[in-house]
Amino acid sequence: MKYSNTSWLFLMAVIFGCVLPATPVLADCNVSPGTVITKANWQRYKDCFSDGVQAFWQGSYFWKMPDDVEVPVGKQHTWTLPKPFIDASEKYGDQLVW
Repeated sequence: MKYSNTSWLFLMAVIFGCVLPATPVLADCNVSPGTVITKANWQRYKDCFSDGVQAFWQGSYFWKMPDDVEVPVGKQHTWTLPKPFIDASEKYGDQLVW
C-alpha cells in the first residue's frame, strides 16, 4: 500500500500533536515544607501536580484520591548521581549510538 505525501504529513502532525503536549513544563510550585495538601485545599497547589494527578484529585474518574487523603510536604531534595555512574558515563558515553 502506497501512502501519499498528504497522508505522511497528517501522520507527522498527529505524532507531533501527541508528543509536544507531553513536554515537561516547570510549574510555579512554591509550597513550604510542613504544608499538608488535602481534598479541601488541593486546588491551591494544583500547579504542583501533573494533569493525571489532578484528575485523581478531582475524583471524576473511577480511580480517585480517598476523601481522607493527606499529602505532607517535606523539604526539597537535590539528588546527585553516584560517582561510578558518572565515571562510566564519561568513559563509555562516546559509544552511544542514537
